[in-house]
Parts: sequence; C-alpha cells; structure tokens
Amino acid sequence: MSQWSVTLSAAEIEEAHKRAEVIDPLFAVRDRAFYQSRTIEQLSALTAGAWEANDATGYQMARSYWAVKAEENRKRRIIDSNCAIALIRKRRRIVGYVGQAR
Repeated sequence: MSQWSVTLSAAEIEEAHKRAEVIDPLFAVRDRAFYQSRTIEQLSALTAGAWEANDATGYQMARSYWAVKAEENRKRRIIDSNCAIALIRKRRRIVGYVGQAR
C-alpha cells in the first residue's frame, strides 16, 4: 500500500524505527525523539510540509504520530471529564444542590 494513504499504529511506528535502527542507529534515535517531542499542531504542520515537499515517508510518520497523539489526548480527555463528573457529584452530595432545602 501507498505511504500516502496508510496511517501506522503505535506498534507499526515502533517497528519502522527498529528497521531504521538496523541501517543507522543514531538516525533512528534522533528520528524517534524528533517526532515524540512534537505537539499535535506541530505534527499537523509537518504533515502539510511533507505533502508539499512530496516526502511520502515524512508525511506518513508525521500523520501517524499525529493520529497516535490525538487518540492519547482523546482518552485523556475522557478520563479527565469522568474525574470532573465524579468530583461534581461528590460536591453535590456534600453541599447539596443550589436552592435545595437543607
């Protein structure tokens, strides 16, 4: 399949880094550190830049890291929102609802 259309999973990204490590260990370490240190916004910009430069490998890696980080953030938001809901419910039990007779 084409690198332009396939988004790698976290395991596939790790496998790609291991393949690169066989050829050039220093490059693989720097490449992994580069992508892992980027924010979602930076990865989005890298994806666009790789598209414009016709760099299929760079496009696939930036897009794949973007997808993995977006999924991690989505899970974190769900956990954060569940914690917030639990805290609100706990406060309501302690304080009571606004306007509720005590």
